[in-house]
Amino acid sequence: MARRLRCLFVLPLVLLLAPAPAQASAPFAFEPAMESAATGHQVPLPLIQAIAYVNTRWEVIGKPSVDGGVGPFNLRPAWLDEAAKASGRPRVEIVYDPATNLDAGAALLAKLNPAGGDLKAWYGAVSQVEGEYVAAEVFDTLRTGATRTTSSGETIKLAAQPVGATPRASGPMSADYGPAAWVPASPSNYTAANRPSDYPVDLIVIHDIEGSYGSAIQHFQDPSAQSSAHYVVSDAGQLTQTVAEHDIAWHAGNWDYNTRAIGIEHEGYAWSCCWYTPAMYQTSAHLIASICSRWGVPINRNNVIGHNEVPDPNHPGQYGGAGNHTDPGPYWDWNYYMSLAQGYAAALPSPPHMVLDVTAVGEDSSANLTWSPARSCHAPISGYTVTVSPDNTVLNFPASATAATIPGLKNGTTYTFTVTANNSDGQSSLTSNQIIPGPITHRSFFNWYDSASPGMWNDNIHLVNPGATAASGFLALPGHPDLPFFIDAGAEDHFSWPGGVIGGPVSVNIQSGPAVLASQRVQYYDTFNEVLAKPAAEAAAVSYFTWYDRASAGMWNDNIHILNPGSAAASGTIAMPGVSAIAFSVGPGAEAHYTWPAGVIGGPVTVTASSPVLASQRVQYYQSFNEVPARTASDAAAELYFNWYDKASSGMWNDNIHVTNPGTAAVTGTIALPGAPTLSISVPAGGASYYSWPAGTIGGAVQIRTSAPVIASQRVSYGQTFNEVVARGPGAAAAISYFSWYDKASTGMWNDNLHLVNPGSDTSTGTITLPGQPAISFSIPAGGERYYSWPQGVIGGPVTVTVATGPPLIASQRVAYWQSFNEVMAAPPPTPAA
Repeated sequence: MARRLRCLFVLPLVLLLAPAPAQASAPFAFEPAMESAATGHQVPLPLIQAIAYVNTRWEVIGKPSVDGGVGPFNLRPAWLDEAAKASGRPRVEIVYDPATNLDAGAALLAKLNPAGGDLKAWYGAVSQVEGEYVAAEVFDTLRTGATRTTSSGETIKLAAQPVGATPRASGPMSADYGPAAWVPASPSNYTAANRPSDYPVDLIVIHDIEGSYGSAIQHFQDPSAQSSAHYVVSDAGQLTQTVAEHDIAWHAGNWDYNTRAIGIEHEGYAWSCCWYTPAMYQTSAHLIASICSRWGVPINRNNVIGHNEVPDPNHPGQYGGAGNHTDPGPYWDWNYYMSLAQGYAAALPSPPHMVLDVTAVGEDSSANLTWSPARSCHAPISGYTVTVSPDNTVLNFPASATAATIPGLKNGTTYTFTVTANNSDGQSSLTSNQIIPGPITHRSFFNWYDSASPGMWNDNIHLVNPGATAASGFLALPGHPDLPFFIDAGAEDHFSWPGGVIGGPVSVNIQSGPAVLASQRVQYYDTFNEVLAKPAAEAAAVSYFTWYDRASAGMWNDNIHILNPGSAAASGTIAMPGVSAIAFSVGPGAEAHYTWPAGVIGGPVTVTASSPVLASQRVQYYQSFNEVPARTASDAAAELYFNWYDKASSGMWNDNIHVTNPGTAAVTGTIALPGAPTLSISVPAGGASYYSWPAGTIGGAVQIRTSAPVIASQRVSYGQTFNEVVARGPGAAAAISYFSWYDKASTGMWNDNLHLVNPGSDTSTGTITLPGQPAISFSIPAGGERYYSWPQGVIGGPVTVTVATGPPLIASQRVAYWQSFNEVMAAPPPTPAA
């Protein structure tokens, strides 16, 4: 199991204290060592026999158990020092020598129960040292007795003992499988889920515990274990469930297999003989037959596998999960086990099981449905029916179907679709998401989506509906399933494709209701970036980036992405002073990206196209990522603002104001910041320059005034991360503006400030609101800047900035994530456009 990695890490400090003693040539004899320990410490011999039997079956186990315990007493790391003090024996001998281990364990029990007494009187001490579930096994063994001939030929007999009733753990039975006791693992040791809605279950993974039945149950309750399984089976046929079947246990050492599997642990050691008993096989086989019936996991060797057959996710071609485990080992009788399970399963019902979700995507007067094939244990699927609501129309489809087009729908009507799988033993249904069919009324774009490149571990598309009615539509990415959405008035939601998806463009398509505001929030290693979607109306035949850099230290990638939202191919050039122009041709609705070689630096970059395109610049700086949209001549202004300037805060070591002149004559002007000297600027026609204040400067707002319209951006270096944000003029100020998400709760998100600039001539007042949080009131003097935030622990969206009195504002959100920084501008309410 994956958890054994942790257990083996616990003991090396112990094991490395001294070299292992030389092994004796004669096999170790348990009986005289147990008698010596019992006599030497006045502990009943049957008790020591029972403890050694439960932990090792009177075999020498040359490795730590699942919980890190060693030797016949399974002395866990927390007890080794106490055992050494009680016995006077060296720690290293307790670890390596079975006789010393038995003696030290007996000494520890005697210390904890100095009054002695009958066997029952020792229960408390045994429970302290071994744990309550192992203690229950020990006293069960005392009641029944045990006889065994070991692999070395030693025959040991433990007669049944009159121990009477002892305290024992008790609790509810499993809600998933009635014969199993329910003893929940620590929530720190598994992932809460909603299988099969979020992950299909199509595997059963067989493990051995590398220890006793009770030790596994106890181990899974330890929050530091970082491992679990759904079920634990004893050699006597006892069964305990520790993780609900719909949740994801951490047992396989491979996340993909964990998400799709139910893991079953079996008492014993993979490479030690004779732990696997008929009672164990029968209990486990009944369990997997039930899983087959209830989940549709077939009983065959493709779907019921050993831990040793799980691929190592880090080393292709290796198996046993990330730890290269070998359980259940050579003594597991697969033929007997599978024969039992198949026989038990044949006697159980085999109804269908729908998995994951039914996805509906609206079209003009129709809908496209997709679903995953239904599963069943052994009875084949006979077909599917689709029930259309609210019409109650029922359509039939063959067993091979996993998609359907539903025609004849009324545009503007809300629909859902229930897909039902049928076979001779029953049926199973799932209902789709809501859709409102209709033609596309509004579309906006992101240039690129990436959850596949190294470090790109999260890429979410956030949608905010600022309207008074619900908005319905879908996200599209070439080569991948559409993602439908239905967002209530004033609400926010976010969507993503699975890990491993890369490409572009992403289109946000509205079919019913108001246009939505869309942003893309990307996490790249320990950095964060957010960029706003662009409608086709903002495409331009000429657009600009202020700077290009693949020469500065850490600037290892700088790609210019071109998206063509039109219906005909767009061709053109990407030009920058001092380097060869790059020619491009991008098909209708397509995306492509371009770059100059490493070592190139300068600006501005000019994108000139035969028809309007949307361009963005995606930069990787060390292990950070930033995307900034291209600017057009229509964005140029003689008065521009940045919300904040910072070369004083810890980590903020560079903050440059880049100014691009798209005009045909030189431009002069000033860059002003309250409390700092005004910077004079002069930029030649078609040129670019950049400016900054000295280290130690901080404040806002930054105001640029020029003799003719310019485009400006602010390029900030924070630690080893980089962010660029574009300047905005007074025309971009809005009385109502939005941010899709606010986060001071997720791991690493330690600061999230909302900055407001008032470019007007009067004071502006209003509120900043976030659902579930108290509104923040603001008052911004003419020409002033203020910033605001909610306390740590707040998360949600959307954020709405509303001006009650006074002029409109320019708002931005500055987020610190781990040691990275990102700024995104607020979005005003969208203007619907086809």
